[in-house]
Amino acid sequence: MSEYTLAAVREEVARLSHDLAASGPGLGVRLDDVLAAEPVPRRVVVSGSGDSLFAAEAAEYAFGPAARSSYLVRTTHQLRDYGVPRSAAKSTSATLVVGVSASGGSVALADGLTRARSEGYRTLAVVGSADSPVGRSADRVVETALPERPPSPGIRSYQISLLALLLLSEWCAAGGPPAARLDAERAGDLARLVAETVRRQAVPCRQLANRLRDTPIVQVLGGGSAFGSARYAAAKLVETAGVPALGQDLEEWWHVQRFATDRDTPLVVLAPPGRSHERAVRLCAQARDRGHPVAVLARAGDPAAREHADLVLPLPDAHPVGWSALVEHLFAAPLAVELAELLGRRPFHRR
Repeated sequence: MSEYTLAAVREEVARLSHDLAASGPGLGVRLDDVLAAEPVPRRVVVSGSGDSLFAAEAAEYAFGPAARSSYLVRTTHQLRDYGVPRSAAKSTSATLVVGVSASGGSVALADGLTRARSEGYRTLAVVGSADSPVGRSADRVVETALPERPPSPGIRSYQISLLALLLLSEWCAAGGPPAARLDAERAGDLARLVAETVRRQAVPCRQLANRLRDTPIVQVLGGGSAFGSARYAAAKLVETAGVPALGQDLEEWWHVQRFATDRDTPLVVLAPPGRSHERAVRLCAQARDRGHPVAVLARAGDPAAREHADLVLPLPDAHPVGWSALVEHLFAAPLAVELAELLGRRPFHRR
């Protein structure tokens, strides 16, 4: 069995922009083709574990009023053990249950989709392989397989799963196909945006890793779509560098975790544009008043965030409207690699 290496993690990050340009348009076509005969659902319920769950959480705010579909996230065990929550819709067919799994091997998710089908719900698997337990358990399947993937914590697989959910939100907003199409020009623009963001964050990630190397627990805080991104970032730090890490909601951290956090502990706060931006900036100010060093993920031209932070992980000023989650997570793997190198660790092996 091949070993997990930091070189593989770096390669995953380097291929993110290529994947968007090369695989993005085809993914949209497959999604449209699979859903072509389907009515637009009144409700979308998405389930997954680990990175797939975080992608579902990060995609939630793309399903705004324009999407015409309400949105609900369930863990795999919630879906399997408790089923799909009843809604005001008279027919179960008005709900689309989406199972997300990079490997397709999640038994709990496969069981959950099977239960949803037996109860009359429409089901869709967004999965690396159709010939997998999750793929075989759904009515419809959209494959997200990526070529040339060495053993690595999920990075490219996270992006492609997230992209599928963002495209699904546009399909729902437009009332059906061909809304999920991602043409080559738009895919290329997104790819360049991702590549530029990774490049600009390289040095700040190295600086931040040096500040976090002696931190007992790395705490990454975010609200809205950035909550899912914060949880994903914490997972990459655990998997890649073997450090305890927490991804938490802005307000929940202030109400709970701050009371058990030493005042000189660094915090990472995600403050992208959006409805949670004001609260994120206010938390940065409150945390610094308590003595916390603060690193903030924010637009390069965001003076409010810069004023209350010791270090900035810059986001592009030309932000993709509604697709903020596509760039919010990009700092996570590079930061985890830098921290792993400082601590002499490799993925999934603390020592």
